[in-house]
Amino acid sequence: MLHKCLYGLWVVFFMWVSYPNFLPKQDKIQKYDLLQDRALIPLDIQDVIIVEHVSELCSFYDDYETTFRDDNSILFTSTRPGGMGGEDIWSSKRDPSTGKWSEPKNVSAFNTRENEGSPFVSPDGTKVYLARDAGKDKMCDIFVSEISGGKPTTPKPLAGSINSNAWDAHPSVSPDGRYLVFTSLRSGGIGQHDIYICERQGDTWGTPKNIGNIINTPFSEISPFITQDGGSYVLYFSSNGQKRADAYDIYRSFLIGSEWSPPEKLQFPVNTEADEKYFCITPSGEYGYFSSNRRGVAGTKDSKGAHDIYRVKMSYLKKDKMVSVVGQVSDATSNAGINAKITITDITKNAINQVISADASGRFKSNLPVGRTYTIQVSKDGYIFTTDNFTIPDNANDFTIPTVKLNKKAAGAKGVLKNIIFMDARSNQINVKASQKELDFLVNLLLDNPDLKVKIIGHVSNDMSTDLANKLSYERAAAVVNYLVRNNVNISRLKAEGMGFKQPIADNNTPEGRKANQRIEFVIVSEE
Repeated sequence: MLHKCLYGLWVVFFMWVSYPNFLPKQDKIQKYDLLQDRALIPLDIQDVIIVEHVSELCSFYDDYETTFRDDNSILFTSTRPGGMGGEDIWSSKRDPSTGKWSEPKNVSAFNTRENEGSPFVSPDGTKVYLARDAGKDKMCDIFVSEISGGKPTTPKPLAGSINSNAWDAHPSVSPDGRYLVFTSLRSGGIGQHDIYICERQGDTWGTPKNIGNIINTPFSEISPFITQDGGSYVLYFSSNGQKRADAYDIYRSFLIGSEWSPPEKLQFPVNTEADEKYFCITPSGEYGYFSSNRRGVAGTKDSKGAHDIYRVKMSYLKKDKMVSVVGQVSDATSNAGINAKITITDITKNAINQVISADASGRFKSNLPVGRTYTIQVSKDGYIFTTDNFTIPDNANDFTIPTVKLNKKAAGAKGVLKNIIFMDARSNQINVKASQKELDFLVNLLLDNPDLKVKIIGHVSNDMSTDLANKLSYERAAAVVNYLVRNNVNISRLKAEGMGFKQPIADNNTPEGRKANQRIEFVIVSEE
């Protein structure tokens, strides 16, 4: 065994001497591919994320939960010696000329012999929220200190129904003061630690609500930080249940309409195999600060303690430009507005699945990222649903979706399934994963209307022989029928038909036209 180990060490030494760049050296900042989760080969400087270890704020103990009065004034939690309790709140000042933080000081106005932590400075700078052990029976509660004459008042428990008999901590208020989010272990949640949200009502906070299962999992979601970007609310939080259950990672989600978008995991090296928690953004928006118990990650210095403080430039994490998107839903015959249900799905990144409603006049509005392609599905009781695709250009400042016309549910009414994707241009096999949302819309229509009978019609482009076109178009229609039957639609209600290339809806001389002509339609045959 020993000689094998010595041989292995000799090989590593030889490779190090012969190929200086083969192994990463800890005194050099490594570069990372934004599209992957691991340390990679060197790239151009615009393609790297650099995570900095903020050593001046760190001790050989736990240091975490940062918040800012301004970019040069920080509060954070630490278990280092010299405080008043086990966990205390500490402060430091940053020298703008050197960028260095001063020796941290214990904030006696906030600390007691109990544990204090989770500091958060309100966006207007008039309050400091914090968490404190509230005794055996009440565990941990959220307190607030008013800033009067530049000095903090004695913290008092936050009024209203924010605090429970369980553990409540990690408060954060949105920049406009509208929302408060926090973490709680109260009963009735989705998992272990859950994130809750409440809305301001005058001078008080409304009843907290669980933020929902898009964010919360059966595991733990903690340390929420709510901010705004381009008018959109953005939630950063840590979870050990979103993608895995062995470590905490930092995620972000955008409030689209009334729904939070599926969380996006921040890239390596912000997230590593270690725990990453307590993300917050400086008031200027230049840096994001967070805590991690990582060890020896290439591109960062070793930490001093169990959890240390790190920072990353927000320019690395900047989200796509958002624009206002408007549209109109109308009756295909009368042109009257319809207050339909609209589902918008981002098919470029599969990052947004938004459900909104048109108003009584049929108008609807949203905010969406540019440079992506979306599917819009529009439905209303008594009408045939419709779907379409649209792409928002990178340079758009606003975007209008063409008016959506809905046909009333009646014999002869026709719908087009524009997002039934086959495995290739000549295949009769459905790509179910890419087509499922569209197929399930049709399944639900038929299951909700058991007396409805439909004809499924296949269409192809004219870049093939007539015989092949007739055969392929029928086989594609039959494939859709088979999917419907497998999902509990009775075969007696269905009929497949192939139209070949006899009914084009676009110019067959262009790639775009041929793609549009390769489609599946459904026609209501009767309502018995």
